[in-house]
Amino acid sequence: QPDPSQFVSGTAILVLSYFRFMLFSFYVQLIFDSSSFNIFILYSLTFKLDKIIITKISKT
Repeated sequence: QPDPSQFVSGTAILVLSYFRFMLFSFYVQLIFDSSSFNIFILYSLTFKLDKIIITKISKT
């Protein structure tokens, strides 16, 4: 029987990766038509997401 906590963390990683992908495509759009300030905010957000994803993966 699979461990439910492992399933939850797997789902969390999937959701985070999806958000990460959405952020990235949004980020690409921003590069073409926006100020560098917004790009900086998005970049730091993405970086934080990466750290969360990495810590979640290393825990499992």
